Order: sequence, then structure tokens, then C-alpha cells
Amino acid sequence: MYITLLSAYARLQNINKVIEIRDLIEKYFPNNFHYISSATKLLANTHAFLGNMNEARRLRTIATEKNKLSGISWTETNDG
Repeated sequence: MYITLLSAYARLQNINKVIEIRDLIEKYFPNNFHYISSATKLLANTHAFLGNMNEARRLRTIATEKNKLSGISWTETNDG
């Protein structure tokens, strides 16, 4: 639920709400490092979109330190 809210506020470019929800995720899920790092990456991307590159870089470093691994997406098609 929190990631959905975080994504919605990020899309609306409401950085204050993104920060607030990311902090709630860290508060309520302190042992779920993947959840926290995903939220941190989304916060970093929002900062980058708004032009705050130094803060985006800092947050991405934090997320990386929390073992956020880049994912791979696979798409399968039916070619007849």
C-alpha cells in the first residue's frame, strides 16, 4: 500500500509527501531492507526529476548500501 501511495505522489511531483511516506516505510518496516531501498530509489528518482541531482545521488548511494539490486525484466511474446 505504501509503495502505491509513494508512486502516486512521485507522479504528482509532491516531494514532501514522497519524503513523508518513505519515512513511514522506514519506521514501520525497519527490517525490510528491499522495501526501504525501493522506496528510497523512488524518492531519489523524484528528486532527480525535479532537478535535485545531488540529493538524488546521495539517496541512490544509500539505497545501494542497503543492497538494492537492479532488476531484470523479461517480456515474452507469442509470435504465432
